[in-house]
Order: sequence, then C-alpha cells, then structure tokens
Amino acid sequence: MKAERIRPGQVVVSRAGRDAGQCYVVISLRGDSRAAVADGTRRRVQNPKYKNFKHLRLLAEPDPELERKITSGERITDADIRRVLWVLVEKEGCQ
Repeated sequence: MKAERIRPGQVVVSRAGRDAGQCYVVISLRGDSRAAVADGTRRRVQNPKYKNFKHLRLLAEPDPELERKITSGERITDADIRRVLWVLVEKEGCQ
C-alpha cells in the first residue's frame, strides 16, 4: 500500500499481527512506510501503535472533522477516535 493513499483521519483495519481485524484511525504518518494508529480504548492517542502500511487495509475515507483537527494541529482526543469508529463498527463489523 502506498503512502499517498493513507492519510491521517482514515479508518484502517489491521491485516497482520495479534491485532488482525482490529479497526484503527490513522493519527499520523511516520516516514514512508509506517502509520501511527489508535482506537481510543486499547491504543490511545498518547500511546499509538505503529503499523507498516502493508499490514493495513483501508476501510473508509477520513472523517472530515477529525481530518481537519489533525491537519490543523488541534488536539484530538480518544473520544474523537471512538466516535469515528463507533459508526463503522456497526456498519463493517470490525472489532
């Protein structure tokens, strides 16, 4: 998966590792091949998980409000992450 396809605020699903099937929100990009992801409960914004792009599958377009906060440098909270994921968990059935 190419870096230009993954943007902060997008919802992704882990394809590999112990957390396979887990939904996350991309909160930042690290270099050319890694993304910092959080789910707001087990992986919080203060302690994100770093996943290789090839271990992630895009699930949805970025939430406009969350994307705006991330790109403008505003503080995002775990509640923001949970709000975005709550809607998708019901639709997509990810963990």
